[in-house]
Amino acid sequence: MKNDEEPAAERQAVADRQAVASGMERGGEAVACSRLEEPMESMEPIVVTVFNQKGGIGKTTTSVNLATCLAAGGWRVALIDIDSQSNATTSLGLVAMTAPGAYELFKGSVTVAQTLLPTRFPGLSVCRAADELAGIAIDLALQADPHALLRRRLAAGGVAADIVIIDCPPALGPLPINALVASHLVLVPVTPEPMARDGLHRAWRHIQRIRSKINPRLEMAGIVLTMARDDIIHTALVATLHAELGSSMMAIEIPFDPQVPAASQHDIPVCVYDPYCSATRAYLALTEALARTVRRVAGVGAIGNVATGFDVLKARATLQEWNLAMSPPLRFLADAPASPSGWLSDLGDELAQVSPPVPERRSPAAGSAAVLGFGVGGMIGIGLAALGRQLGWLP
Repeated sequence: MKNDEEPAAERQAVADRQAVASGMERGGEAVACSRLEEPMESMEPIVVTVFNQKGGIGKTTTSVNLATCLAAGGWRVALIDIDSQSNATTSLGLVAMTAPGAYELFKGSVTVAQTLLPTRFPGLSVCRAADELAGIAIDLALQADPHALLRRRLAAGGVAADIVIIDCPPALGPLPINALVASHLVLVPVTPEPMARDGLHRAWRHIQRIRSKINPRLEMAGIVLTMARDDIIHTALVATLHAELGSSMMAIEIPFDPQVPAASQHDIPVCVYDPYCSATRAYLALTEALARTVRRVAGVGAIGNVATGFDVLKARATLQEWNLAMSPPLRFLADAPASPSGWLSDLGDELAQVSPPVPERRSPAAGSAAVLGFGVGGMIGIGLAALGRQLGWLP
């Protein structure tokens, strides 16, 4: 039994963490019940929800690659898939499963630990999704405090993990609300597109409301750009998002990379499919940033991998090992150094050979000039080609 001073110190630590939460304005006075205001125990894993109300913006890709990179760094990771499409589940090679998963977890027939399935990547386990999740709203409505079911399941213990990552469906329904109520951190992926920006603003308002009314411990891990491109529209929208959301926008961007859809065809995370591609490099950087935030949130109660941090060099070497262990390897890496030390020392040269560098963003004015120049040049070229055909110089 803890003495009276320890809970008070823990509550103060929670308050301190809330005070330094980046970019999350309190939407109103907190009216959460005492059950949701209790400080987390030191052994409780940090829960991170990846959420946005807009679909097709890279939520599942981000969830799966963050989980895989953390596992490659030696962390114990539990990935909970609560999207009825089950894309996070299948992205890790788990298909046609009959084992209990997220649906049974919400129904209360199993514990979290009983739903976790091992994957081909050591340290990473998955609570699978199922089609039945699409109609679970009625089942949840019949239970007491339906918005806090997942939090109660996680608080029951038995989850042997350093971190829990929850992949949400693209809508604010009972399942994402459960995830946000259960979480310490929320990460919001967004693509620099007009409709995605509108969805981001709606998600932002709902996150604030949940934090102020139900879960005061919820913090914003950040808003990360996915499928980023170097063109006029994207550049202008990125500038708008930074102006609107300030420090909540992460400096790390996940670039558009054709290796991502190629990896999904093999049901493999892109960080394993191609450990050298630009998307993998960005996801490793994002994982390192998230691990630092997780360590800060855990505070003095941090233990194990959360306390020691994320070893990005170890993760890079492990991803290469996992790639080469595939039969056959999904990505030909014969030119990569055989040893981790050699690979890490020559990483810059190898990356330049395997994948092109990510170009710097141009200003909207520079982009407009480039488009104008291309248009004039294109018209001149078309005119010369037509003249050449008339004179018989071209076929």
